Amino acid sequence: MIQAYQGDEDDAANHFRKWFWNYEITPSLKNNPKEPPIEICNPPGPDGKPDFLVNQAKTTDFASWGVGCLKTDAWHWQDTGHAKSDELAAALHAKGIKLSLYFNGTVPERVLLDEAAKSHFDYYRSDDYGRGPAFNMMDYHSVEDFKRKLDKLAKVGVGWENCCNGGNLRSLDICRRMTFMTHSDGSGLIPFFLNVYHWSYLMPPIQIKNDYWVCLGNQEEGEVTVAWLRGNLLGAILTGPPTSASFQGALDKIKPVFNLYNTRQRAILRGADVYRILPPPADKQWFGLQYYNTFINKGSVLLWQNGGPASQVIKLKGLDRDATYALAFEDATEKNRSLTGAKLMDEGMTVPMGANASEVIWIDGPALPPSAR
Repeated sequence: MIQAYQGDEDDAANHFRKWFWNYEITPSLKNNPKEPPIEICNPPGPDGKPDFLVNQAKTTDFASWGVGCLKTDAWHWQDTGHAKSDELAAALHAKGIKLSLYFNGTVPERVLLDEAAKSHFDYYRSDDYGRGPAFNMMDYHSVEDFKRKLDKLAKVGVGWENCCNGGNLRSLDICRRMTFMTHSDGSGLIPFFLNVYHWSYLMPPIQIKNDYWVCLGNQEEGEVTVAWLRGNLLGAILTGPPTSASFQGALDKIKPVFNLYNTRQRAILRGADVYRILPPPADKQWFGLQYYNTFINKGSVLLWQNGGPASQVIKLKGLDRDATYALAFEDATEKNRSLTGAKLMDEGMTVPMGANASEVIWIDGPALPPSAR
């Protein structure tokens, strides 16, 4: 079948993922338009104990930033065994924030269900951090036991956050049950872009979550720029640490990106078609992706100049040739206009951009009839 197919690879992948979103995607993810929330992660505090997390939950207004979930990490699980998780969850839930608890290796079902009864945590974050994966993919019974475990957790309102040394557990039965997946342990714009670029042939992009720190101490990330932060919009968001000087110093740049995800991009990513309108990242060459969601007739184009030319013609894909689309530029607002699908796909549009800058172009298609909404 693959050898016989003569069409566009993006069209084939989109056709498959649309079927998967309609019939196979995680029910809690599909049914809740606020899923996945923006997730933030704290490092251990000065006390090395959960008091630090509880204090952060009580004193920091994460919701005003657009954050919807706080994730604990390996240190909390290993050092304290999720001590005070009930107090932590209560403090977060009182402010409308969800809690994702980190668990390492294979965790007995009873442990997870007891924790759910105790704290009412929202996501089980699995990982392989020297203790083996959450289940053995080479063992049928291990796989089936894990799926049953997830199904039982789902019945008590606990979703699954898939992390296994950078999302090594990737298969369609995984995608049927998880809310989101840490894409890899390589943080930053380029690693995340490449992961979405390649893995979104198979996986819904809304399930591909970054591991994207706002931390100047990490040399691979460098300066905190708007262009760099906008890479968060490629999929679901995990970032932090919120107490770091670099994060606090960049809050005025972070909040608008979070707002774009919550108010525009998340809805587009939920069931989106993905179009690779430019080649993968390369030196002095633009890169970017186009998303278009036919369920709501809205889309977005995410572009990075990356040392390339000051302007470039961008041709879109997957549009209705006879329909008219309203384009809204996040930065170059003077370029806002309405064009037909035929013109956007055949001739494209000229996009200006400064050195190493970024641009987001929002696409509004024709209004859907009431029966299709």
